[in-house]
Amino acid sequence: MLALLADEELEHQHWFEAFKGRVAAQPVDAELEAMGRELFQSILGEKAFSLDDADLSRVADLQAVLRLSADFEEDTVVFYEMLEPFIEDPLSRNDLRIIIEEEKGHSRKLQERLGNL
Repeated sequence: MLALLADEELEHQHWFEAFKGRVAAQPVDAELEAMGRELFQSILGEKAFSLDDADLSRVADLQAVLRLSADFEEDTVVFYEMLEPFIEDPLSRNDLRIIIEEEKGHSRKLQERLGNL
């Protein structure tokens, strides 16, 4: 299951790399970009994501791996949902929504597996 989820995450990475290339090719309004960064930073604030505090060398069993992974998937959903309003291109926004649903599915799968232990 973890290998399948990792494959899907790799697909997400490829999408974000392509998205970055499309965004980088667009003209940049420096003032607007600075405002966006400031707004995004104010939204994130001091938010720590689940892997920020994780000491992966201390993860001792499958239950801990699943719990940490599920927490990270949930953090990812929150982060992507915060990004969504900043994406102007309708096709890219739709792609991001698909990724968000996949991330929610990852979390559900991990939680189900955790519940079965």
